[in-house]
Amino acid sequence: MNSENFVAANGEQRIIKKYPNRRLYDTITSSYITLSEVRQLVMTRQPFEVAWHVKRMAVRRPKVG
Repeated sequence: MNSENFVAANGEQRIIKKYPNRRLYDTITSSYITLSEVRQLVMTRQPFEVAWHVKRMAVRRPKVG
């Protein structure tokens, strides 16, 4: 399934969660992703938001894309 179509069909906002252990979690695919996958999102101009998790507190940055 193409995640771009999944986002459009569901209307969900893609959030990439960055954890202190440097892992990145994609809320749309419900799996961990790599920096190269994040690069692909940027290169294809897919909108997403990054949330840094710091001791039970999420800090969100503006949308990218």
